[in-house]
Amino acid sequence: MGDVRWNSSLHAFERLLRQVPAGAATGLDVGCGEGETARRLRTRVNSVVGIDPDADSIDLARSHDDDIDYLVTTLDSLDLGGATFDVVTAVAVMHHLDQRSAIPRLASLVRPGGLLLIVGIARSRTVADFARDAIDSVGIRRHTLFKRVWNTSAPKVWPPPLSYAQSRSLSLQLLDGARYGRVPYFRYALTWRRPSDTACGRAERRGAALLLASRAMSTMPEPVPFEVYEPGVYLHGTKADLAVGEMLIAGRESNFEQGRVMNFVYFTATLDAATWGAELAAGEGRGRIYVVEPMGEFEDDPNVTDKKFPGNPTQSFRSREPLRVVRELVDWTGHSPEKLQGMRNAIERIGAGKIED
Repeated sequence: MGDVRWNSSLHAFERLLRQVPAGAATGLDVGCGEGETARRLRTRVNSVVGIDPDADSIDLARSHDDDIDYLVTTLDSLDLGGATFDVVTAVAVMHHLDQRSAIPRLASLVRPGGLLLIVGIARSRTVADFARDAIDSVGIRRHTLFKRVWNTSAPKVWPPPLSYAQSRSLSLQLLDGARYGRVPYFRYALTWRRPSDTACGRAERRGAALLLASRAMSTMPEPVPFEVYEPGVYLHGTKADLAVGEMLIAGRESNFEQGRVMNFVYFTATLDAATWGAELAAGEGRGRIYVVEPMGEFEDDPNVTDKKFPGNPTQSFRSREPLRVVRELVDWTGHSPEKLQGMRNAIERIGAGKIED
């Protein structure tokens, strides 16, 4: 494992790849360079096309023993006969392009229901930007102490033409429903799922969502196990009354075992797992679910990964780094009383002390 390539862009990309659903089959990697990102995408889907305008980089990519179809072409010139993909990725490439035209072009290559995953580089301009840079500067030292930073031989562009604020504004303007945020280290992540129907259907869904929100929560369906809430969005269930911007940190008492201090803070990408957390957490008052942003490195939760479910279908994670509260999620409903009691009985039989932390 010591020869695995690592840099800030690849680090961020591995985080985004966790959002690729198990059923995804086809992928397109735009700006693949020497093929490193295309090969990582290939571990998540069955078939990958990698494109880059630099012929030397594509020659290096083709020198690897893989089944990826590498093409020397620009995004504007790409002609695949109208083909679309389950997953389209672009890693450290957006600052090479005219983003106002590139983002819609990338979106057009995503099949209905598919994902667009972007790792980008932008300029720091605000106090908040530089504060995040300071956090990243400390965090990245842990990696560079034990890992050598890999530098691609592909052509580079510096400085990035857009600031984080400009990049965010443009991305969210062009991609309705996209999620944009800073990720370790010195990068931003953009995730977008193409609607599975027409724009009219999206409007109808919005109207239906508003109608559901106006009804009592008890009329809403129970959460679906293993179903990702939204690509790129992480959730934390608790009974704590938290404010936006507040940090969830490790070192607090366990929700399930009195007197036990937890070394990690836990979160998930599925509403079902977050709902269990809110319902089963210790404390008084109602359960709450928060949208959270991991502020550092995280890993799969070993209590459910492989030990209970092969892989990580519950999309459950843990981190020693803080989670920042982004907002409270209010449009959710709990499990039935029968299911809730059944889960409590199961936890009592197993024992909270069995939790690996």
